[in-house]
Formats: sequence, C-alpha cells, structure tokens
Amino acid sequence: MLKKWFLAVMILTIVAIGWGFRLEHRVNAQSPNYDLYLPLVIKDRGQTVFGVEVGYFNSSMADKAKNVGATWVRINGLLWSDIQPTKQGGYVWQNASVLEGSLTNAAQRRLQTILIVRSTPSWAQQKPGSYCGPIKPKNLGDFAQFMHETVKRYSVYPYNVLYYELWNEPDVAPELVPGDSVFGCWGNLNDTYYGGGYYAQMLQAVYGAVKSANPNAQVVLGGLLLDCDPRNVGTGYCPNTNATRAPRFFEGVLRNNGASYFDYISFHGYPTYSVNFTPIQSEKNFPSWSASGGVVAGKINFLRSVMVQYGVDKPLLHTEGALLLDQLGAEAFQQAKADYVVWLYARNWSLGVKGTIWYTLDGPGWRYGGLLDSNQNPLPGYTALRFMTEILNDYQYNQEILPGNGTFGFEFRKGTSKIWVVFTPDKNARVISTPSGITAAYDPLGNAVSYGTSITITRPTYLLINP
Repeated sequence: MLKKWFLAVMILTIVAIGWGFRLEHRVNAQSPNYDLYLPLVIKDRGQTVFGVEVGYFNSSMADKAKNVGATWVRINGLLWSDIQPTKQGGYVWQNASVLEGSLTNAAQRRLQTILIVRSTPSWAQQKPGSYCGPIKPKNLGDFAQFMHETVKRYSVYPYNVLYYELWNEPDVAPELVPGDSVFGCWGNLNDTYYGGGYYAQMLQAVYGAVKSANPNAQVVLGGLLLDCDPRNVGTGYCPNTNATRAPRFFEGVLRNNGASYFDYISFHGYPTYSVNFTPIQSEKNFPSWSASGGVVAGKINFLRSVMVQYGVDKPLLHTEGALLLDQLGAEAFQQAKADYVVWLYARNWSLGVKGTIWYTLDGPGWRYGGLLDSNQNPLPGYTALRFMTEILNDYQYNQEILPGNGTFGFEFRKGTSKIWVVFTPDKNARVISTPSGITAAYDPLGNAVSYGTSITITRPTYLLINP
C-alpha cells in the first residue's frame, strides 16, 4: 500500500512539474510575442553578443533590429525628471508613453532591452541645474523608491526589461557638459577617484530596491567613457597626470564597496576611420589606449585589471561601439565600417564580453556611425552584421588562430564544423594556404570568395571548414 501511495505521489509530482512547464507555453501561446518571467526564473532567450542601440524604436526599426540578428537593444532612456518632476506629485508615467512603445516593440520581437535610467529632477539635484549630475544624499532613498517602481512596471509583460543602466557615461564632470546633457555627469573634479565613491553610494541605496521589485532585474553600471589609460602618463596612456582622474571613477566605485551593488559593467569605445589604415589599426593605435591594446581591448584589459586588484569579477557589456567619421565620407568609409562590424563582434566575443552594442542602428548616426542611412535603408555595415549573425548562428567561439603570412583571426565551432574569421594586419592583401576541408569562403557582405590551393585575404573573410 505504501509503495502504491509513493508511486501515486511521484506521478502527481511529475505531472505537476510538466503542467508548470506547459503553463508557461500556454501563456506564451495566448500572447505569442512575449516572454513570461516567473519569480526566480530567468528564461533562456538565446542571448548572443550581438546588439544595437536605437533612438526611436518604432515597429519598423524594431523589425530592422530583429532582422539584422540582434538579441540586445539599448534604449536611452527613462528620465526620472519626467516621471517625478515634483517630489509630492507622484509618478507621471504617461510622460513615458513614447518610451513604453519602444519597450513593447522590443519585447514583441524577443529583444532584451538595456534601459538607461537618468536625469535627476530639480528637487533632488546635488548641483542645481544639472539634470545629468548626482543626487542629493538625502534624496537617494527617493531614487531607490523610483527604481523599485520602475522595475515593477517594466520588468514584466508587456515590456520585459531586465537590464537597467544607471546614467550614461557618469565619469564626466558636470562642469564639462550642459546641465541637460545625455552624458553622466557624476564626475567630481576635486576627487582623486572623480566621484566614483559617491556613485557607489547611489548604487548601494538602489540595489536592494531593484531586487525586491524583481530578483531577476540586473543593475548595470552607467556606461564608462574612460577617456584614457590612467595606469601611466605619456604615449599610449593619459596625456598628463590631471587626465588620469576621470578614468579612476571605476576604481572609486570599487573602493567604496560598489561591486556588491551592481551586476554588469558597461563601457564605451570607438575608433575613428582613416583612409590610410584598416579599422583594426585605427582601434589598436588609438592614441590614449594604444599601450594596452587599443580603445576597446585596452579598456577591457584596464577594467579587468582593476577588478583583479579589488578581488571582483563582473561581466562586461560594451554598450557603445562603432567606426566613426568626422564628416560624411565616400563608399570606402562604408566598406570599412562593414569590415569593422566583423572585427568588433568577433573579437569581443573572443574576449568574453557578454554583449556588444553598435551605436547606432538608425542612421546616419553620431558621426555617421549608423548601420542605416538617413532614409533608414541598409548600409554595408547592416548587411555585414546580418550575414555575420546568420553564418555564425549556433556556433561557439573556440580559439584564436594564426593562418599564416601575418594574418590572424578566430575559430568558431559547431560539432565538427568550423568557421575561421580571418583578418589582415594592414591594408595589404595577404595570401595564405587554403585550410584542409574548406567548403566555402565569403567576404563580410556574404559574397563568395574564390580560392584554390591558396586564398587571398584582402578584408575580413569567413572560411567554412568541414574536416
């Protein structure tokens, strides 16, 4: 009898578990465009390294983001000053109606939004007139309550936002930008660590409020500008001692125990196009970061070195990156931008960066970095990203490779299949021996590249190999 009772209980338990799984699918079947986030469960959304930032995320732009293969979208952003313009007046959520349309459009396409929250209302400003600046100490609790309500509202259907980035480039001083700037601006010119310690106090006030609203919500450090490498002064580093203060903002956060109160580190890094160099060269030789690997890899190296110093290990998000131009250029710039798309995502993937956000998807973009033109039609960079996400679908990064003759790259694997992504060190064509088992070769835009016993590499090239 006992055995029969035990068996019945086991059957009912299995059925209940199965019913629980079916419940999620049943809810999704009723609302097929959304994910349901149950308490203490994060649904696997197939998150990749590929992301984009978009200004106004209407349905057309949302389709373009989905079709290019992005799984992240960064949206700037929710303005505290708009939602709570007076302390006693409550929250005016209708002021976020346009933003909420953007968040819904992202959720319908199963894109994971990184939502920037910024803009201190006048009644809470530590520096009067500075909406981008820090909050008065006595009002940190007000911001914590605002974040609690924000996460309660936006982390569930129909928005499904789980990543909240607190301010944008906070390592900028209020004195250096307009009061309503989209930059930071929490920097303290008189502090050795540029105000990072006080930003950590804000994080401490906010973190518990965010998690109590939704334990799955992630607090993202405001995207760090990191002007220069502060580990030295001179060629490849900060130009002078005074310039080393701003990049120490991050260390200031860690020195004040801030690492206990955020989940992800966000940083920015861009190279500028040069007709004489490849985008890879422009990135690696960026003047203020060239000593440690360039304006992207150097910043990754710096952030991780500071974390090691303080016994911290947090994942990285490269939340702004692109190839930039000072003025609108010719087709050569657009082709170089397509080449840089391949390098940026592949290299960041190889370094374990969790997400890379191209700034921006919509065009023409800041300093013409957009993947779409001014009419929102695809540029070569958009085509390159779409082909990259398609060809590397379901592949995993395996290792760095050196195919020969000065070329370098990365190997991605799926079962026994391999894809090599090969780059040249400069603007000169390089001839390498064709690897055994090659079945196809493509340029960044998906055009077939011919080969025999050797293959000529002139720009980033995909080699498909089935040994």
